[in-house]
Amino acid sequence: MNPARAADAEGTLIAFATGDNNVAADNPAENNGLFTKHLVAALQTAALCLDEIFRSVKQDVFLASGRKQNPFTYDNIVGRYYFQPGP
Repeated sequence: MNPARAADAEGTLIAFATGDNNVAADNPAENNGLFTKHLVAALQTAALCLDEIFRSVKQDVFLASGRKQNPFTYDNIVGRYYFQPGP
């Protein structure tokens, strides 16, 4: 599949900064919350598809929060979607 073609994917992804019965870190020392900070950074990485981006964000937030905040996603994406195709 050509990574430059976003039309190869369809469906919906809903992302939450943390899972049920948890509290998301506001990250008051910075401009964005912990989840948003890591999401923005991951979205800048070329050649990562949507599921790779959110898998990376989940891991980064979980570790940065001392294993307290675990982002949660629901998705029914079929195919691969790239925000930034690779070189």
